[in-house]
Amino acid sequence: MMSPETQRFYTAYRLQTSIIPVYLLTALFFTLGWYFNPLIPGRGTGLMFGGVVLFLGISRLAGWLGFMLSRVPKSVVQPDADQAAKLGRLGPEGGVPLELRLVEIGNVPFLAAGGGIAPLVWLSTHSLGRLSEEDLRCLLEHERAHLRQGCSFAGWDFLWLLPWPLGWLLAAEPLYYLATAILFAWAWLRLQGWLRWREELSADKAAANACGRDNYARAMAKHLAEFETVPGSPLRRSRLTALGLSPTEIDGVLQD
Repeated sequence: MMSPETQRFYTAYRLQTSIIPVYLLTALFFTLGWYFNPLIPGRGTGLMFGGVVLFLGISRLAGWLGFMLSRVPKSVVQPDADQAAKLGRLGPEGGVPLELRLVEIGNVPFLAAGGGIAPLVWLSTHSLGRLSEEDLRCLLEHERAHLRQGCSFAGWDFLWLLPWPLGWLLAAEPLYYLATAILFAWAWLRLQGWLRWREELSADKAAANACGRDNYARAMAKHLAEFETVPGSPLRRSRLTALGLSPTEIDGVLQD
């Protein structure tokens, strides 16, 4: 089950990397769509509308800025001798398989790819100590798949142009325009959740192909055990089901 320390960390992490950036971006774009809108006479020129297209990829930029403001990159530590030896054994030929940063954030599980211009994987000292080398190899294959996927939000970023037509349609109804801004932020957060869930399932399948379905299933179940918030293991069961395991197989994995 998720510990109070882990719950506090991920509440702050989600605020910093997702919720706050989305609402700030919504405020920015809907303000521009209201005051600098070439579709409405007297409210700016078409240059602003064309310039907004340059924000394509803004999801990636916002996520990166939010991540860099979080606790994770400020908590990078150098591995001690035992940690360095374990990391060194993770690579296929004795080397670290990915550019990896070790972070000290207490007894909090953390393993994630991204967070920088260069491909990086961030691993907490807690997860390094708790997970076996075999488990870590499988989970690193999952993160490697994320790095290959890149950012799937880029195409959806065109939705950030909606404030301009909405500003034109609701030019005489500022309160309705404000309401659409709030609704847009809410919808974008839901879209983020759906896209990230799809990315997780795709990375799960890639990791299962790389290290074997059963090996990856056990590693994932052990890692995600610390993220369960209610009895019954619904998080792990949903991920294992998507991986193709039967209910009987899932029960066996969860009992290991």
